[in-house]
Amino acid sequence: YKRQGINAEYGGFRNRRMRIATHLLFVLVLVSVVFSSTEINVNFSNLLAGFTSNYPSPSPTPAPSTSTPSTVAPTQAPLQEAKIAYTDGSQELEGVLIYRGGNTPLPGLLIIHDWASISNYTLSRGRQYADLGFAVFLADIYGKGIRNLTFAQRAGNASFILSNRTLAKSRVLAAYSAAKSLAVIDSSRLATVGYCFGGTVALELARTGLAPDVRAIVSFHGDPSTPFREQNLVGLEHRFFFFVLS
Repeated sequence: YKRQGINAEYGGFRNRRMRIATHLLFVLVLVSVVFSSTEINVNFSNLLAGFTSNYPSPSPTPAPSTSTPSTVAPTQAPLQEAKIAYTDGSQELEGVLIYRGGNTPLPGLLIIHDWASISNYTLSRGRQYADLGFAVFLADIYGKGIRNLTFAQRAGNASFILSNRTLAKSRVLAAYSAAKSLAVIDSSRLATVGYCFGGTVALELARTGLAPDVRAIVSFHGDPSTPFREQNLVGLEHRFFFFVLS
């Protein structure tokens, strides 16, 4: 396609409001799929009711309280972060676990980084999902200590992994196994999110067919192709799957 054609076809996604709406919709559905609780379903019903009502009835004015206000404000559980060492064969890897303390185990979210490896961006995303109630495990696809990369290093590492899809599958399976082994993660409520390079690797997790308990796989502008044509659909038949352009 010429650039004009691409702009005409995907122009809507270049609109900032559309991108924000797409990401919000993804988060709402992902929370619903992974938590799968009555409370979440009720909240969705209320949300839809709000969209279908043009003029919702105003809430009655509450009566003034006669009780003495508490001097102790409720506090959110503290954010916990820890480096987690694991391996893929002889390759040392180091992921990051992020969650808010409290009642565990929590629904798990495996995040696969973009081509920059685990960066401030990846960490910020992990913290955002932790605030939503997930125990987040940031996968390390490149290797322990491979961080703060230059443009050339990012391109080189990403190309090395993606040119060997067998290696990509091995690395993401190692991260998946590491996430499942963590006591704070409820392995029966686990989803995967990948960004760009990581979105491509997330699809390889589905294609392995070895992660049947992953409830949802989300690829943010990853590459859905595979060099193995016969494996295009293997592992994807029973997944709640999103492919998001942004």
